Amino acid sequence: MNTEKYVVLNGTDSSLVIELMEAGAPLWRYWGQRLGENFSLGSPLLETRPTPGFSMDETVAFSIFPTFGNGWFAHSALLAHRAGRDFAQDFDSCEWEWIEIGKSVRFLLTDKVAAIKASVMMALDGDTLTISSSLQNIGDDILDVQWLAAAALPLAATSRSVHSFSGKHNSEFQHQSDTLGRAIWRKENRRGLTSHDAFPGAYVQAEAMTYGAQFAWSGNHAQMIEWLDDGRYQWQI
Repeated sequence: MNTEKYVVLNGTDSSLVIELMEAGAPLWRYWGQRLGENFSLGSPLLETRPTPGFSMDETVAFSIFPTFGNGWFAHSALLAHRAGRDFAQDFDSCEWEWIEIGKSVRFLLTDKVAAIKASVMMALDGDTLTISSSLQNIGDDILDVQWLAAAALPLAATSRSVHSFSGKHNSEFQHQSDTLGRAIWRKENRRGLTSHDAFPGAYVQAEAMTYGAQFAWSGNHAQMIEWLDDGRYQWQI
């Protein structure tokens, strides 16, 4: 059994730190410039994070697979139900294993009440982060899934604009720029194949950094960016 408090992935010039919980989905703790060998993160996140206004009695931090069954008020990484039941998922256990030590890891999240298991794989190759998610129905009834995010990514509070691509045949990759604010930014393709008008990716500009993401899929897809109550943004794709 793994007993570490943090999972650390190191790339060429970047590091990723995931904070493990006693139960439930691990938390995003750090994603940025590569950390030194003897770095310290201090106290666990939930011991130092203030409780936002108009929230639950206990703060709910941004996890690698957020669901609103534990009081997460932003968009859930999973929208699913069984004929109207089991619609608010909350993972009660997490197991994890290295795929390649320091480079790639897999988390297995279980919700025994909703009877589901979610698997989240993360790999940092060079400085490219690859994330994939899968869902398993361990219940007896049909599970109706409306949304499963391949990744739920944290963006800095200084994020200011999102840049995407649109167009049509013989006029591809037309640049579009939108300002980020409190409203949700969303782009969706409904054409059944990778289309010119809704490219499955974008990049976000923040102070001193740029985030880029692409969904590795040829077909219908959606992506959204949402402001969080701690000032950051989440990008689900």
